Amino acid sequence: MSPIHFTLLWRHSDWGLYGRRHEVFGRELARHPDVGNVVHVEAVSPKQILNHFRGWRSASTEALRDARARQLRKVIPPTRLVEAANNLYVTSFVIASKRNYLASVAAFNEHIVRWQARRLSRARRRLLPGRHCTIAYLPAPYIRTTLDVLPTDFLVADLIDDVPAQVEDDQLRHVYRESYRSVLPKCDWVISTSQHVAETFQPYANSDIDVIRNGVRINNFSHTESEQPSGVGYVGNINQTMNVDLVDYITRQLPDTTFKFAGPVHSSMKSKIDSLQTRSNVEFLGPLAKSEVPSFFHQCRVLFSIKRNDEITAGNDSMKIYEYLATGRPVVSTPVSPADRLSDVVYTAYDKKEFIEKLRQALTEDNPDRIQRRLEVASENAWEKRIDSFVDAVLSRLN
Repeated sequence: MSPIHFTLLWRHSDWGLYGRRHEVFGRELARHPDVGNVVHVEAVSPKQILNHFRGWRSASTEALRDARARQLRKVIPPTRLVEAANNLYVTSFVIASKRNYLASVAAFNEHIVRWQARRLSRARRRLLPGRHCTIAYLPAPYIRTTLDVLPTDFLVADLIDDVPAQVEDDQLRHVYRESYRSVLPKCDWVISTSQHVAETFQPYANSDIDVIRNGVRINNFSHTESEQPSGVGYVGNINQTMNVDLVDYITRQLPDTTFKFAGPVHSSMKSKIDSLQTRSNVEFLGPLAKSEVPSFFHQCRVLFSIKRNDEITAGNDSMKIYEYLATGRPVVSTPVSPADRLSDVVYTAYDKKEFIEKLRQALTEDNPDRIQRRLEVASENAWEKRIDSFVDAVLSRLN
């Protein structure tokens, strides 16, 4: 039987920067023996292209500069297929704006998306003859139009987090929900990162939504012994999901412990982060390329996650926790999934005082058995196993 090809329609322009679920899916699918080629598509606006150029010019490391350069290479011309690895190609759809509030902007976006979708369809036929599965990541401003133009044998929607719940703009939230209402009934299969997300969007789907949680690429984060690991480390976007009050409290209560944060700071958080940065035990290191993250993890004595535990994060399944566990380092977290399900290997804290207690326990931990158990749990949640199950399910449904 001929292999099946995959096209992934992602909603942000961040390939190579953060190693998110969509990127891991693309890379792991491209390695699978039953998969032919994989094309990964992202939407990018002129503003984002300019941001990538600025990021390339100001990159603090060579890895970050390379990641930004790859973003720019796949933008010009639009839908150009750039080889990222064996059997894996990346490209971009250029759109006028990600917020189609004005009718004129929406009409222009639809016109240029249809043109680019036709170009991609032709390129894909030349490169990838055979059966095609499309994975759509909702919501995205170009998804509905693209699916009208791009032929596919099997359509999957991958629902990552409860995105509408994270949006403060009512109009944008409405646009997002319309995307779910329009696309989900057309899908042959719908998957999600959590049971909460599955239950939230089940009314829009024609069949049950299956949960495929996040995971970890074990070899990227394998346990090593750093000569002098120190302090408490965090990697991720520093945005509205971070519990800033908790960070304020623990950094005051543990003045002799260094807290290191790596990741881009959202503009809405800048004043709060500037205030925290004045403390001698707090370091904000800026963004890291995904390839630099494992080294940072191994420099830390303890790794922690300080997401807010509320409706914004209710649908999350943090890849960060799985990656933390793969290092063998002690992990402290608020009860946001998967920490709430993995309390036997994660120091899970439900309030500020308990977080301090758990941090102190983690910082003084000296138990090889706990290290081994964390590594075992990480292995149980390897992306390779997730993708094997996913491909088997697609093939069985398609056949």
